Amino acid sequence: MTDLLNSLGLVERPLAVRSSAAAEDSSRASFAGIHESSLNVRGLGQILAAVKSCYASLWSHAAVAYRRKLNINDDQVSTAVVVMELVEARAAGVGFTCDPRTGRQDVLVVNANFGLGESVVNGAVEPDTYYLDAGL
Repeated sequence: MTDLLNSLGLVERPLAVRSSAAAEDSSRASFAGIHESSLNVRGLGQILAAVKSCYASLWSHAAVAYRRKLNINDDQVSTAVVVMELVEARAAGVGFTCDPRTGRQDVLVVNANFGLGESVVNGAVEPDTYYLDAGL
């Protein structure tokens, strides 16, 4: 991994290190915010620590409790870690392909706020909400 990051010139650039687990998002489960992600990661030491944190978050109290609540077996969940260059953003957020409150599939919903979107994902702010016609 070190050689690849160096060859791409990413070691000293701001990165997002994000977890992605099998079975984390489905019609019956959404693990948004439960597994670890890190933003503005720079340098090999921080990158490696963030990758380890992502893998470890699969076994956090919140992740295990959520799986138990939904009867998802531990062996149904495996995790991957995505390392990508961080895009500078004035505002960011989360988009939904249907209205999460009503289930309407003819509406796209975007929750956004200034910054990298962390405040939206972790519930620290009341985000701006946009309802868009899905054009179905």
